[in-house]
Amino acid sequence: VSAGAGSGKTRVLVERFCRLVREEKADPGEILTVTFTEKAAKEMKGRIVSRFRKWVADSGDERFEQVARDVEADLRQKVRLAVDADMLITSAGVSRGDLDLIKPLLERTGTIHFGRIMMKPGKPLAFGCFQKGGRRVPHIGLPGNPVSSMVTFELFARPAMMKMMGKADWQRPMVKAVAEERIVNRGDPRRLYARCIVRERDGRYYASLTGPQGSGMLTSMVHANALTVIPPEVDEIQPGEEIDVIMLDWSHGEEWGTVYPAPEEGEPG
Repeated sequence: VSAGAGSGKTRVLVERFCRLVREEKADPGEILTVTFTEKAAKEMKGRIVSRFRKWVADSGDERFEQVARDVEADLRQKVRLAVDADMLITSAGVSRGDLDLIKPLLERTGTIHFGRIMMKPGKPLAFGCFQKGGRRVPHIGLPGNPVSSMVTFELFARPAMMKMMGKADWQRPMVKAVAEERIVNRGDPRRLYARCIVRERDGRYYASLTGPQGSGMLTSMVHANALTVIPPEVDEIQPGEEIDVIMLDWSHGEEWGTVYPAPEEGEPG
């Protein structure tokens, strides 16, 4: 779109973006929309988000109302609508606060298989099943802190979803990398998945942390391309030691292809 300032370029770009997604079913992540300034880009992004929010609101489909208030009746209503799906994933509400209502609801209407896991970040992870018309609908309750939620999604929700979809090559690659700084996990009996950046130099991989590792530090995840795997019995990693890292930005060739096992000899193809 080539036009002068104030002539409506942003409006036209927004209309084209939304039409591609809504009418032609394009993947938003595969559409490149470019403006001259960061301010204009933010404005355009805001308009696109507003347009899709209005689209969802106008649809009248209450299943799109995805944010539940910290009120049991509202949460129960959202769950009732969601259990028609193959899997239910929630975020927050699985710790021990007065307003963490997911696990009590699951206890009354389904089964909790576990509600804590020995990992950092991500300890308050819940897994269970809701019951709906004779069906068992698996539920993964992610923690509320953003980094905890993202890490546990990578390690639990993503593999579960891909296995349910019949994907054969779903595991993230794990490699050995040399730590470039101290990584401390002293006094904590949990496995540590610190966010890090892995680079290759001279045929070896090197890992450096992305900064402060608090579970509320979203930038630590944004800048990461890998997760460390520090066993709970290890108090401290020194620079130069080799560690395991899970690569987040590597993709196997068949990751998104549905590959079913070959039939055994004598079985129909």
